[in-house]
Amino acid sequence: MVRSGEAAPRNDSERATVDDLSDVGRMVYLAFMKTDADAGALGDDLFEKGRRTAEEALLQEAHKVGCSVLSVHLTTGELLSWVRDRSDWSGRKVCDTYNRDLINAIAKIIAEVPTANRWVVAYRLQGWEAARQGWKAPQIQTTEAFEIDHYARMRFYEMNAVEDPKFYFGYSLQCELCQRIAAKNPHTRAEAERIGLPHIGCLDHWNARGGKTVDCDDLWLGQ
Repeated sequence: MVRSGEAAPRNDSERATVDDLSDVGRMVYLAFMKTDADAGALGDDLFEKGRRTAEEALLQEAHKVGCSVLSVHLTTGELLSWVRDRSDWSGRKVCDTYNRDLINAIAKIIAEVPTANRWVVAYRLQGWEAARQGWKAPQIQTTEAFEIDHYARMRFYEMNAVEDPKFYFGYSLQCELCQRIAAKNPHTRAEAERIGLPHIGCLDHWNARGGKTVDCDDLWLGQ
């Protein structure tokens, strides 16, 4: 199934390349393509949001194990470095995917209207881009938030050696895969880490219950 704003074909072996485009197509591609600067800006935005997501996840887990933590502020440390690396990687990946889809969208427009000049192609691309952004932007934000949230919570239980927590998977359970995972609740931490979030755009998450830390005064909170 192809979403509105998503260019087919989707297989890498069938994808058009910039060299396959006409002169008009290449000209429009250069005008619309995402650059390294775009990837960097997106990475920065995802990082700021990801840091807040990780802080909130750690705070919630601290409360679950009975520690009276007022707030979490990540300024340095392994977890924040991971969020930074993850955000930079995601920024590059999102822009690379956009550029690949852009090439196919241009090729499709020119195939439909062989006499189209750059203005016609650009006009049609604006509609494609708006439609794509309508579903792609929320997908990116959801995926990044859930991935970072999951990683932060797993690290919390690992670093604090929380005793025997049970992990329950669920929330929306919109697909059969997620339903099968939830049907086997509860899971161990090792199982939750191995399974992670089973697919892109997954709206489910892991919820830990029953664990207890040894010392709240020495609690690891991402530092």
